[in-house]
Formats: sequence, structure tokens, C-alpha cells
Amino acid sequence: MTPVTKDAVVIGAGFAGLSAAVALAQRGVRVTVLEGKPALGGRAYSFTDPDTGDFVDNGQHVLMGCYGETLDFLKQIGAYDQLVFHEDLEIEMLAGPGQSATLKTARLPGPLHMTAALLGYRHLSVAERMSVMRGGLRLLAMRRFGDGELSRMTVAQLMDRLGQSEHARKSFWYPLSIATLNDEPEVSSAQLLAEVLKRAFFSRRRDSAFVYSRVGLSDLYCAGAKQLIERAGGSVVPHSIVEMLELGAGGRVASVRLRDGRRKSMPVAFAPSRRGKKTGRKASASPSRFIGSGGGPANCTGAALMPQLPTITVVTPCDSFAIIWGSRMTLVSS
Repeated sequence: MTPVTKDAVVIGAGFAGLSAAVALAQRGVRVTVLEGKPALGGRAYSFTDPDTGDFVDNGQHVLMGCYGETLDFLKQIGAYDQLVFHEDLEIEMLAGPGQSATLKTARLPGPLHMTAALLGYRHLSVAERMSVMRGGLRLLAMRRFGDGELSRMTVAQLMDRLGQSEHARKSFWYPLSIATLNDEPEVSSAQLLAEVLKRAFFSRRRDSAFVYSRVGLSDLYCAGAKQLIERAGGSVVPHSIVEMLELGAGGRVASVRLRDGRRKSMPVAFAPSRRGKKTGRKASASPSRFIGSGGGPANCTGAALMPQLPTITVVTPCDSFAIIWGSRMTLVSS
């Protein structure tokens, strides 16, 4: 494929932004990544606790075997050897002092391995285990036949729809949701939870493997992505808060205006969208104010706004991403 000798701006240096920038850089695009914070990583980063001096990960503490795009991204930046795979899912869940139960998969083909784990989960009564399994099957049916219904629901609203008890929510659903989606059930996407269940627990046994990093999140992916982008002639610029996307002829993005008055005049890619909703907003003839929030390897949605570039598939560590051409946004799901 002939390299694309173009420039592009990526807004946001979290998982979605950096992976989009890496994908563009590998296709010959010179990328400038603008990050408003002093450090890279978005909502998935590492920091030193000022009180204890401990090195702490904020955000996605573990990955899963089903995070195919994330794992490919880590291979591309040379970080894959920092991962440790635990093929047998085994999680100790605490419900209080002396109240421990283990969610442990059996050595059976998927999805039977997860069915056995749930049947042996002692934090739930037998009736609650049956209810959770029925709820999981109903959720998968909604994912397949629900005509986008899940995209308009939070995880908490989904629990109401599935008729799950408060105890089942606190002992199973909500810990699962928070661990994989990195946000509270009241704001997390039911659609993304359905993807987690389908890909991690109702597919191959390997897909439910827990994957740990030997290093902190920032060391795992921020440094390697930055180096690859810079080797391709691009740059990563922190302390760069984007205030406006300025439109030019035909309603296309012409430049990015930063809060300090600087401008970047080139095609723009931005990430992420918090809940991964399908969007049909059209750009107006006036400048569009940029509004965004964070994600993580499981629940981010990368978006590419590149009206002047030929068709490029931007691979992000997400299972869906938005591509915007001119004034139109379309959600493409893998």
C-alpha cells in the first residue's frame, strides 16, 4: 500500500487516542496528539500516591483474553511481553469479614466453563444463581435482537429490566461491571456490558482469561505509543486543551483551536466517547465546541475525523469506533 503523506491531529492521549495515532502513524500519516492533561493515559494511567509513595494504577487494572484489539495494539508498540495470562479465571469475592466466595471457571470448553463457575458461586443462593443465568441469556438475546435497545440503557437500568435482586447486583453484576467497564453502573453502558459477557464469558475459554501487566499502566502503553508516533515524525503534546473545532468550506474541520489561542490546521481525529453510543449529530457551519470524556481498553470509543484523507481503517482498543467523514458520523462495529 502506498504510504499516505498527510498530517493529522488526534485529540486525547488515552487508550483510544494513542491507538488511533499509532494506527495512523503506521500508515504514513504524521500525527500530532494533543492532550489536555500533563501526563498521557486519559482515565487509564499510573501515578505516585503523595501520601504513601506507592505506585498506583488508575483505571483498567486487568485486561481479558477477549480484548483482541487491545492486545494487538500492545504488540504493535512492543509491550506484549509485559503481560501475564491466567487461563483459568479465579476471582475471590469478599462480601464482608469472613465472607469469601470464589468465582472459578472449570476446565471445560466455553461457555460451559463459565456456567460451572456461576453454579459454584456461594455468594448467591441457588435461586439467585438461576436468576443470574436467565438474566445473562436474556441479555444476550437483547444484544442480538434488541434493535439498539441496550445502547440507550445504563447497567443499573438493565438490572431493573432483567429483574435482578439487589443482592445479586452487589455480589455479582456490579463488581463485574465496574471491573470491566471502569465506571459506576448508573452511568456505564448496558451495551458494553453485553459485549463483555458475550466475548469474555460466553465464547472461548481463553477469552475469559485474566491478563495482568508486569508494569504500571503508563509504562505499559503510553511510553511505547509515544515513541512509535515520534519515530514516524509525529509528536505528542501535553498541556494542550482543545477548545474548538473550527469548520471551513463545506462544513469540514479546518483547524483546531486550543485554549491558549494556538491553532492546528489539519484533519482531526478525536477520542473517546464515554458510553459508545451511536451518534448522528451533524456539524454546523459555525465552529463546533469539542466535548469529550475518558474511557479505557474495554469501554472507549475511538473516533476519526479525517475529511481530507483517503479511506483508512483506524483500529482502536475498542470493539466499536466512530468514523466521521465531513459532517456525518457512522458507528462501525466489529
